[in-house]
Amino acid sequence: MMQAANGRMRCWRAQAALAIVCCAGGLHSPCSAASSTAAQRQAAVHFSDGTILQGKILITPGRDFRLTTIPAPNQKRGKLRTFGFDVVREMSFVPGNPGQLPPERMEQAYTWDPNDFKKKVYHGQAYPVRQIVSTVTFASGEQVTGVLQTTVAYLKVQAPGEVMASATKKILLADKQQGQPGQTLDALVYVTHIRLLDEGRPAEAKLTVDLRAGKLGRQDELAALTQESLTPVPVTATDQPGRYEVCSTFGENIFLAGRKGSGYLVGWPAEGLRKTELFESVRTCVSRKADYFNERELLGILPNPGGSEVLALVNLRRRVPSNAYSGPGAGEFDKDGKPMEFWRLSVWLWKRDVKTGEMVLSRRGSFFRLRVDAGAPTPRPVISQDLWPVVKTGDRVQVGLAGETGSKDKP
Repeated sequence: MMQAANGRMRCWRAQAALAIVCCAGGLHSPCSAASSTAAQRQAAVHFSDGTILQGKILITPGRDFRLTTIPAPNQKRGKLRTFGFDVVREMSFVPGNPGQLPPERMEQAYTWDPNDFKKKVYHGQAYPVRQIVSTVTFASGEQVTGVLQTTVAYLKVQAPGEVMASATKKILLADKQQGQPGQTLDALVYVTHIRLLDEGRPAEAKLTVDLRAGKLGRQDELAALTQESLTPVPVTATDQPGRYEVCSTFGENIFLAGRKGSGYLVGWPAEGLRKTELFESVRTCVSRKADYFNERELLGILPNPGGSEVLALVNLRRRVPSNAYSGPGAGEFDKDGKPMEFWRLSVWLWKRDVKTGEMVLSRRGSFFRLRVDAGAPTPRPVISQDLWPVVKTGDRVQVGLAGETGSKDKP
């Protein structure tokens, strides 16, 4: 019992207690250097009251911008884009609301009339509310518009012609502002434009991916996940067999997985499949993780050179517990009374203390998301050498070893 408790403590001790060592990027170490340092860019920041400040701008090390794009009319929801200042050319912010309310409005506190619960009784002074949408232009020339998750940036303010910063200003890039009763909208000053004045990290507008060994059919599917931010990116098949176009990854390399017929395959380095001491340690943490998915299988690992970060390829299944409240539309059951069980093929990033071995889950991303019937077996992907290595050179990605056939695939 004591040994099990110690194991749980190893996996779940708070991240603040960890002495995380920075990681180095590379083909077999896709952890981002941004986890320990943040890109500092020379920028001009414009505010709605006409103020313009110039200096070096950055966000908290280890953090990224997270922008949810406004969905097209034929889409149910927008796409999440994750990026840092290093791949940005400029950012603009304007009042906007994907919903039906005016993006700039005055609201007033109210209560419900005790004699008529459909009637609102307003009280106090009105207060201003502003919702904001963002348009980001990347170094590649690509533009995306959406709602930016509230992020704190820091500007080391420099006077014109000066090299040294005179002060550091905290800048809140919020998706919504709300003022005090009696204030006006003009009193809510916000950033309207951030223009980067130096050259950032090159980022391709899209990637061309060539599968050198195995080929997928026209009815099959290829999925991509960025190696640093673990962001799913759209993949489109071209007219040429084995060639695909991948949406901009902002300079990151990718992991690949595929659906071939009714089966699934995923690319992962062979050395990450060995049952080493580190593999077993990660498997312990995966199995003890309190998570919505109550069946979790570790398929492979990929540590960075220092061992301070470990990527874990995991197969996940949510099974509805036998004691779950049942009935049509109740809890985890659909309108027909059938259990809603789900499967994911995902990559998890674990932060690891190299001295103590303690680990904490930092980030996750999924290739595939699928609802499965309660009585159906859990899909189990094949580790395919057709989808590894993934060699990125500029905007071209070569996948697999030329001449190989996939006969070395491992279940």
